[in-house]
Amino acid sequence: MSAFIFTIPLPFSSIDLVVLLIFVGVPLWLVIRSFRAGVRLSDDRMLIRGWFWSRSIPRDRIVGLTPRKFVEWTSETGSTRLSPLTVFWTWPNSWGLFDSYNGGAFEKINHWIGREEEHTGRHIEEPDGTV
Repeated sequence: MSAFIFTIPLPFSSIDLVVLLIFVGVPLWLVIRSFRAGVRLSDDRMLIRGWFWSRSIPRDRIVGLTPRKFVEWTSETGSTRLSPLTVFWTWPNSWGLFDSYNGGAFEKINHWIGREEEHTGRHIEEPDGTV
């Protein structure tokens, strides 16, 4: 007994499908992810949402921020890791449009980590006047 397989001819080839996924699917994925990209700080962890993946880092494992916009942290095995904060990356020709926002966000993250003096060189003053 032989099996009969019914196939429908497609109006495009498999290479066309791959090209479509690359040139339409990937940009669409990046646009959708860009609306959620960012850093979320909770009481005990930092959630980094990037364009390709997300990472959750426990607060007590975070060492600090690097000047190149990476979070330095230690894994459970004790190895040092760097996670990029791609939402804060800027291009040299951005004319400084995002510098003030990124600087303020970095100050908030450093304050949350508790190491504000490492990156900014100054303390953040609390609303009640304490440092």
